[in-house]
Amino acid sequence: MDINNYVSFLKLKKNELSAFVKLTKENDGLCTPFFDIPKSEEETEEAIKGKVDLSYRQMKAAQDKAYFPFVIDIYDLDEDVLIEKTHLYDYVLETFSDLDCSPVIGLDRTENHNRAVIDRVDNFDTIFVRVDSSEFSAPRTLTEELEDLVSEIPSHIDLALIIDFRVQLDLESFDQEINLEDFFTLISESKITFNYFILTSSSIPKSISELLKPHSELRKKRVEWVLWEKYRELGLVYGDYGVVSPEYSDADIAPEIMYDVQTPKIIYTDERELYVVRGGGMRRFGTGQFFDLAEKVINVDFFRAYYCEAEEYIEKVAKRENLVYKPRRGKVPSCGGASKWVEVTTLAHITYMGRLLS
Repeated sequence: MDINNYVSFLKLKKNELSAFVKLTKENDGLCTPFFDIPKSEEETEEAIKGKVDLSYRQMKAAQDKAYFPFVIDIYDLDEDVLIEKTHLYDYVLETFSDLDCSPVIGLDRTENHNRAVIDRVDNFDTIFVRVDSSEFSAPRTLTEELEDLVSEIPSHIDLALIIDFRVQLDLESFDQEINLEDFFTLISESKITFNYFILTSSSIPKSISELLKPHSELRKKRVEWVLWEKYRELGLVYGDYGVVSPEYSDADIAPEIMYDVQTPKIIYTDERELYVVRGGGMRRFGTGQFFDLAEKVINVDFFRAYYCEAEEYIEKVAKRENLVYKPRRGKVPSCGGASKWVEVTTLAHITYMGRLLS
């Protein structure tokens, strides 16, 4: 697959998938999507199979609206669970086999995971190798392990190395022992030819409460952009996790208490900053808080008025002009719920970053 100047790492969930479909319809080719199947509420064969099957149906429906090649991974799922007596990734690749997807291997994956890809190697033109940033503290060892990992992949297949920093909240806590320059020197002298190098990270922690309290707002430097600028001369493709933390999972919150602990929030970005505004508990203060949060967003100095469908939605909500029909009430202002705002802010982010880097 051809890889764009921007790779967007998303959860394969309805709202984030919907955002990418809208981007593709309006701006095809702005970014390459990388989807992680989200964590299941239970780590049983039945539950995980259900999550994979649902993810496939959602992706199939999305592809019917707008075709796009994508990358599929199971970073958040328990690889020890067998599905119909086969390895989980084996089942995923078989399930998604009629779609234009590329697989992922890694040093931290089970042998059966990587084998599921190697045994199907002729089905792909690109294979992604996802490596956690902690591996780069020993670049020589890492290079040797990567040589072993890709040794069975034919030379005509493209290889894309993902350097995944996951969550980096600030540069002060960044691991200074990581030396990408040494690694790139060793790779250039090795037997491996990587066609692409992708650097990805996120400035958003698993819980938004790590950044700010309810009923507050925050502006924060985006570490992912700073890291990429630091290493971009090495020829790295820019990647990020958008407006959802790579560590976040709905499955970590019991459904029966979701409404009690959830607070509305909007995360709005440009390349260098993110703005977060947060309300109070949904049960006490309601979803109507999104009206006020949207009003705060449109007053941020880097808000891009009517830049794309996402900004238009934010502006209309802020001005109470987003109207929906209600029985016996007629047309009334609507502000959407938490899932809608993930879709909206994801669309705003990937549209802006895709255009910026194109």
